Amino acid sequence: MPSFNGKIEQLFIDIDRKKYSLNIIKRLRVAILQGVSGRMK
Repeated sequence: MPSFNGKIEQLFIDIDRKKYSLNIIKRLRVAILQGVSGRMK
């Protein structure tokens, strides 16, 4: 059983990392879009 629990924990860690990197990408995209719209004005 300990190996099964370890696998689940690893899965959650991977999911957290993906969420974190997705948030960074979203923030970058918003910043880029704001910069572009700011230049257009």
